Amino acid sequence: MTDGGKGRDSLNGLLQPIQERLLETISLVLAKRPYRISTGPSADAAAAAAHGGEVKGSELVWLSLHTLGTFNLDNHAMLGFMCDCAVRYLEDDVAETRREAALACAHLLERRGGALAGTDQSSRAGSVRRMRAGVEEVLDKLLMVAVADPEPEVRQAMMTALFDAKNQCFDDHLSQADSLRALFISLNDESGAVCATAISLVGRLANRNPAYVLPALRRHLLQLLTELEHSADTQNKEQSARLLGCLIQSCPRLILPYVAPVLKALVAKLRSSTGSTATGPAQGGSATASTSLTHHAHQPQASEQRAAAERRFLQVSVLATIGALAQVSGATMRPYVRELLPLLLDALRDGGAAGKRQVAVSTLGQLVQSTGYVVLPYIDYPPLLSILLRLLNENSVTRFEVLKTLGIIGALDPHSHKMNQLNMKGEGNLPADGVRGQRQVQEGEIPPQRDGEDHELVVELLPSSGLATSSEEYYPTVAINALMQVLRDGSLSSHHLMVVRSLMFIFQALGLSCVSYLPKVMPVLFHVMRTCEGGLREFMFQQLTVLVSIIRQHIRKYLDELLALVYEFWGNAHLMQHLLRLLEELSRALHDEFRSFMPELLPRCVGALAEAERSGDYSSAHHVLHALEVFSSSVEEHLHLVLPAMVRLFQPGVAEVPLAVRRATLQSLGRLLPRMQLAGYASAIVHPFARCLDSASLSVDPPHHEHRGDEPRAQRLTSALMSQPRILDSIVSFQTKCGPSIRLQWFGI
Repeated sequence: MTDGGKGRDSLNGLLQPIQERLLETISLVLAKRPYRISTGPSADAAAAAAHGGEVKGSELVWLSLHTLGTFNLDNHAMLGFMCDCAVRYLEDDVAETRREAALACAHLLERRGGALAGTDQSSRAGSVRRMRAGVEEVLDKLLMVAVADPEPEVRQAMMTALFDAKNQCFDDHLSQADSLRALFISLNDESGAVCATAISLVGRLANRNPAYVLPALRRHLLQLLTELEHSADTQNKEQSARLLGCLIQSCPRLILPYVAPVLKALVAKLRSSTGSTATGPAQGGSATASTSLTHHAHQPQASEQRAAAERRFLQVSVLATIGALAQVSGATMRPYVRELLPLLLDALRDGGAAGKRQVAVSTLGQLVQSTGYVVLPYIDYPPLLSILLRLLNENSVTRFEVLKTLGIIGALDPHSHKMNQLNMKGEGNLPADGVRGQRQVQEGEIPPQRDGEDHELVVELLPSSGLATSSEEYYPTVAINALMQVLRDGSLSSHHLMVVRSLMFIFQALGLSCVSYLPKVMPVLFHVMRTCEGGLREFMFQQLTVLVSIIRQHIRKYLDELLALVYEFWGNAHLMQHLLRLLEELSRALHDEFRSFMPELLPRCVGALAEAERSGDYSSAHHVLHALEVFSSSVEEHLHLVLPAMVRLFQPGVAEVPLAVRRATLQSLGRLLPRMQLAGYASAIVHPFARCLDSASLSVDPPHHEHRGDEPRAQRLTSALMSQPRILDSIVSFQTKCGPSIRLQWFGI
């Protein structure tokens, strides 16, 4: 024991010279000068180690920064050394260098945090203030890296370091208003991993500054629910479900009042994704399906498999989020157990997705544990026990979850189990299994007719018998009656185009006086549009646009049926241009009243852009972009749905988008962004712009300068972006909206 103690003391005696030699070497590599002005064998050895090793250049800098952050150097004053050596590399051109520098600074501050908190404030007040100011300055720079570094990997590493700091030593500084404004930007980062870590960090900070954090998280909760419900991209829905789970786990106090609406959205999405078929996109109708088969006949199976895999990932994310919600809400979930258990049983029966079954088992255990609904699941759902026992034959992780869930649910009485087995045979249980008899039509009963069936109308739609010939309404009424009789007669379909043209000519002549005729005319027009051939339907959509421009706000009475007609034929390539023009005219006529229809309309617009990217047919992209411009400020509340789709159209390296479409996207953003409050979307907007400025893969030559191949493409892109001053003005305005902690140079512009 005595010899061991001497050995330990001798090793401890070597720590000081090792630390000094290491600091000398690191200082020579990073600061190009010695840590202390000294000469002799120690300084010469440090210089030889810094310049004579096998590792040189950037790799030597990375190694030095990594060593600085991980080696025990607590016996030295590292704050000044860190500011002199490591902080300068936070703006290095190499992403790996920036990452190692940021992590080194974070680890040094993490170790310094405890010592700073325990300093004697009375004896060294001035020194402590200076030290605290230095720490806060470095933390601000690290926060800049976490929010605004061009590389997602660097942002993720720095955000994780801030979140995983020992004893949460950075939370006091991060809970200040300026720091929180920066973190709120990361809630909408283009990287899902950064978003998840930022949500977890901000949710934890809600305990320190609830008045500032909870309103922002509440807005983000509504945004995630909107994306989950209305997004046209399955991957976006999956990411929204995962981020919602992170928010639920990190800030339970925010979620508890909203358990019912959150669960309603999750259950609806789980049912829709489980019941959807693998025959293509859900939107677009038969026309979209036929067009997709025409353009992609050579790869339908791959598309179906990819779509099925995306839906399966969405189901897994939703199931995991339901489990997290059950853990947070506890007994509040008890009324929803009977609604959730059949969905969990369906997931457990899915034979093609082992990961889905594993998550379903875990969610079942969390639900039963939180609600206290023990043993009864076996009685209410007899197949449950046999399903769980079969899952014991799967991999070790699933087997562990099954055993844990079996222990949570509890043991079933053998007699009850035998009764369950008898009930599972199905004798006399058809109504319980959902098998219902069909209602028979009684003798003499006339089955109800469907809407729109052909039948003769003898009476006039617009009675003219009581009108004098001198009345201004007489001749329009007689003419419209005659036209409507032809329009309702299916055998005269060859004349319908001329009838519609004449009808619109009369309405244009009458102006707003035609409003009194609309209650009888519009239903007939809608019926004809649903049953006519494609060419006439295209013409009638054009004429409806003219009609909306005439009657303006009086169209609101027919708006629901009109939009239902638009959605019915959405995705038809021949009609898209006319449908979008009709929607533009509706937006101009109704102004803010049209906002309430944006949640259903904008996902379809985003889906049209996504379908154009998948198919390579961008014929409708220009019309969609123009429609978004016309919708203008109505898009602001749903910018989280629209912005990613627009960014993908000009972002380099994502898809082979035609030059004209990329230019049109930049121009549309230049007109849209200045009208909106964009502080929360700074990361999602500026990072793609910065990559475009640095990219050499995107050419934006004007049409009359297509042969300027000598000019660097990045310079040409810069000229194109500079030609959109509204975009740059919007970017510059971020620094005033986000406060002094957000600087334009963070984004590399």
